[in-house]
Amino acid sequence: MRNRKRLLIVLLLLVAAGAACCLWPGGTNYPPLGSVTRVVVKAGLDNEQVRVIDDPAKVRQLVEFVDGHRRGWGGLDWAGVPVPQVVAEFYDGSKFKGHFGVGPGFFECQREGDFTSKPCRGWQQRRFLELVGLPGYEFRR
Repeated sequence: MRNRKRLLIVLLLLVAAGAACCLWPGGTNYPPLGSVTRVVVKAGLDNEQVRVIDDPAKVRQLVEFVDGHRRGWGGLDWAGVPVPQVVAEFYDGSKFKGHFGVGPGFFECQREGDFTSKPCRGWQQRRFLELVGLPGYEFRR
């Protein structure tokens, strides 16, 4: 009986540590994107290219949005990084700088060879979708 209690306590502590790790607000932080000249937008479960944004003002708005979300990555990684349904790929000339995507209730990014995610709010999702030119996009579940 005593060993069962110890085992149960150890298991509960492991579960709590795992949950704390996934919910820790610190997470991974990324540097600013820096120079970006072009953004390729892909959408849908088949990751189809839907547009290219190369207008400097629109690129700057999107980069500012992404740079505003550089901190606290890693909040949903417990079950693996979810797959976004809309992705913006950032390029400086032909150099790939990373991507930033959105799915129902989360942002996902690929930066510095790392894939990670974090939860987001509905208004944040809508703003990103507006910036990539897909304001009425409906997520598939």
